Amino acid sequence: MSAREFNKSQPLGPGRSTYGVAAPPGDGEAIRHAREWLAHVEAGRIGKRIPTDPEIIARRERNERIVLGK
Repeated sequence: MSAREFNKSQPLGPGRSTYGVAAPPGDGEAIRHAREWLAHVEAGRIGKRIPTDPEIIARRERNERIVLGK
């Protein structure tokens, strides 16, 4: 199964990573972590941030100009 053929409704076979690429032997912890992270992304808990306040952006840019001399 290639990454393009990935179907999240079907379980992955043994030794397969989240993206359909063979995982290195003994790397089960990394695979478990990747699957848990993807579950958080799909649930909307990661990747949907509250936008940064424009005042904070302006302050950060001002500080960067001072520090970097731009």
